[in-house]
Amino acid sequence: MFDKLYGEVGQWKGVSASATKTCVVFIATRTFLVVKVMKQALELKFVLPEESDEFPIYKRQLYGKKAEHYIRLHDEGDLDKDVIRLLHKSYVFMTA
Repeated sequence: MFDKLYGEVGQWKGVSASATKTCVVFIATRTFLVVKVMKQALELKFVLPEESDEFPIYKRQLYGKKAEHYIRLHDEGDLDKDVIRLLHKSYVFMTA
């Protein structure tokens, strides 16, 4: 599942990834995606300029003018065009 995510996001201009003990961080100009590997899922945390309750977002937190959003992927089928679109919105917002 992570390989599929990396294959999509890693192709965007200027994107690099860095691993820590607890997560993988995707950076362009700034961090736009944090991936936490869980036992049975990948948790994606990304930032948008406004709150969105769009499926499959299950949690949101406001920080000033930014809103953190969380998605959990349980299998490769969960990484669909809607998730990629949301992640790309975060990429564009954080690299502007």
